[in-house]
Amino acid sequence: MMDKPINITVGDEDKINYESPPPLNGAETLFVSIRLNVDKVSEVSTVDETGRFTGTLVITWTDRRFIGWPSISLPPPAKTWGPWMRLANSVTAGDDEDLTQVEFEVLNCETGRMKRGIRVDAVVGFPMALDDFPFDLATFTLRFMNLSHFRSKDLSQFGSSSGSREYRLVEVPDDDSEGRFSKLNWNGEVREWEILGFSYEIDEKPPTAAGSQVTIVPFRVHLGRKYHFYVWKTMVPNFMIAIFAFLTPFFPMDNTADRINYMATLILSTLALLFVVGDSLPKLDKPTLIDKCMFVTMSAEILLALSSVVVVHNYNNGREVGANSFELWTSLTFLAGYICVNVFFCARVAVTRKSNVNHNLAIGCTPMLELQEKSRQEFRKKFKIK
Repeated sequence: MMDKPINITVGDEDKINYESPPPLNGAETLFVSIRLNVDKVSEVSTVDETGRFTGTLVITWTDRRFIGWPSISLPPPAKTWGPWMRLANSVTAGDDEDLTQVEFEVLNCETGRMKRGIRVDAVVGFPMALDDFPFDLATFTLRFMNLSHFRSKDLSQFGSSSGSREYRLVEVPDDDSEGRFSKLNWNGEVREWEILGFSYEIDEKPPTAAGSQVTIVPFRVHLGRKYHFYVWKTMVPNFMIAIFAFLTPFFPMDNTADRINYMATLILSTLALLFVVGDSLPKLDKPTLIDKCMFVTMSAEILLALSSVVVVHNYNNGREVGANSFELWTSLTFLAGYICVNVFFCARVAVTRKSNVNHNLAIGCTPMLELQEKSRQEFRKKFKIK
């Protein structure tokens, strides 16, 4: 049954109370649609485990008090009620700093459809699993929270419901008449990261002991680290140091000082490289992949240094043949072990990364290219470009 128009004329808006939620018939539920336009994800910091999100949260709902509104160009009264959202995982944790209203208007005078646009510019914290650094994945999450929050158009009146839900959050209509849930407004470039896709959910939590009914809307940006920088700047130098370490058997056996000084220099070089990498990471209680590879390199260097001492000792005691044989086989054994351990570490990380990417796609993650193509189609449709 269609709602009866109230035929509001200019000047009549003061006769109606717009400060309360929209009137409903009996057990009717007020549904509030939400969507998020992504303008940019930037400043992703591994050390601080934070990132900046810039975009617009668009909220639409139906208010029958605006059926018959004179014109969509006529702004609603300043005290008009409207839904609001909270950003739960903001570093600043303040709506006034992170969320800014940019529009509040009547979309359709015949149906009373309303629209509120909230600009989101926030630095949010999100934990990173750095065990596989620099081949790790991360999930940048905006965690919106709703407790039937509301704010008037002029933002002077605000609050939330401590009891039952005054409205329920839903996705945008299936006919795309109000856009898609997520729209990409930039090329998707994030320094040091590759965007693998996006996912979201609307999770209505059961009532708490106090009776509060919370709805959580996590919007996730699935990221994969661009590892080439760290491979060339850390892992390749690490393996080059290891190659030089395995050149120790070519030193004359009677030159003990040069052998020891050479290995000590390589160990110090590996330690220096390890500290350089540490500046790019937060303080961790367990080693990353790079740490493991460097520990293996240092272990090989120490073992080669100790074997050199044994070789020199045997040589000085007249056991030259035995010293040569011992050095050959220990060096080959250490080299084979070094290669196998590093291959194991790197292969495990590669398999884990691929498995996690496939898992993200399986749970509804929209791939980057698919979302970009949807954005391009909407742009062509809007401006009638063939």
